[in-house]
Formats: sequence, C-alpha cells, structure tokens
Amino acid sequence: GRRSLRQMYRKTSAIIAHSQKAADKVVGTFDVPAELVSVIPHGELAAGDRRREDREHLRVRLGWDRGQQCLMFGSPAPYKRIEEVAAWWGEARPEAKLWIIGKSWDSAYESHLQSRFSGIENVAFVFERLDDTALVIYIVAADAVILNHRSRSLTSGAACRVRSLDVPLLLPNS
Repeated sequence: GRRSLRQMYRKTSAIIAHSQKAADKVVGTFDVPAELVSVIPHGELAAGDRRREDREHLRVRLGWDRGQQCLMFGSPAPYKRIEEVAAWWGEARPEAKLWIIGKSWDSAYESHLQSRFSGIENVAFVFERLDDTALVIYIVAADAVILNHRSRSLTSGAACRVRSLDVPLLLPNS
C-alpha cells in the first residue's frame, strides 16, 4: 500500500511526473523531497499522426454500423471497471454500441466478461492486442471513449492520446 510506495519513492534517485499537480501529489502524499521530482509533460501524442482518416470511412473499415459507437480500450482488468460500464449498458440500453477492445493478460477474465455480457446486443468484445495504427483507427472511429478506472490518474497516457485525437473522453465522477 501507501507505506511500501513511500519506502520505494524514498529509495529512488529521481521521479518523473507528467504534470505539476502529479508532482505535488507525490511530494505531499509520500513525503518525497521536491528536488527528486522532475515534471516532464506528455506532450501532444497525435502530432504528426498521418493515420487520421474520415470517421465514416474508418467505421466502414471496422464493419461498424452508422449508429453511435463508444469505446473502452486497453488490456481488460478489474480496476478498469469494465463490468460496471457493461452492466449499466445492459440495463440502460443506450442507443450507442459499447466496444470493449484489448487483450487481457488473464484469459479467464476475458471468458468471464464474455459469458456475463454475451446476451447484451449493444456490447461487443474484441479480445485482441492492438498496435498503434489499429488503436488510432478505433479511437478516431468512436463517438466517445470511456475510461472508468478505479484510480484517478492525474497523467493518464490513454486520456492524453484520446484528447490529442479530438475524441470526447468520458471519465468517472468518483
């Protein structure tokens, strides 16, 4: 927990944070000397990305219909609260389709997700590892991306990536 992180941080010679807010949190929460923390912002992750294409063309390429499409991506894991979102999707039945895409390290968790939510027609799983090109295609094709992680990351690379591709990003309220 926090104690072991504090010990780990105190033994390191340098810490990189991607924002001043994250640096301040490390210093304040873990009692780390401020001089150990350097702020190096993520930057614009889509700069020079020539893979951006027309959203409708990408949807055709993916075999998606013309309706609204939402995306959750990355290696499926419990801390991403995929089950919470998929369960809500099944109950609320929004018009949008939810795509959950990524390869889990735990095939049993993939099987669990598939069996629990297979009856919901507006929830789809693609358990594949995506390279950068494929990930950009899915993100740009989506109407919105959902990141429902249990911990609030101040410097999420995934959030920066989505933002830099000009796709709306939905984050938890908790």
